[in-house]
Amino acid sequence: MIALGRSGAWPLWRNSFREMTDSFVRRKLKQKKDSRMNSCREMTYLKVKTQN
Repeated sequence: MIALGRSGAWPLWRNSFREMTDSFVRRKLKQKKDSRMNSCREMTYLKVKTQN
C-alpha cells in the first residue's frame, strides 16, 4: 500500500482504486458472460450443422 503524506488525498486515491477494481471486475464478468454466450451460439450452430 502507498501511504500518501497528505491524509486528505488518501480517500480520493482509495476511491479511484476501488473504481478501477470495480471496472476491472465488471469487464472480467462481461468477458465471461460473452464467452458463455459465444459457446452457446457455437453449440446451437454445430447442432444445426449436424442436422442438415
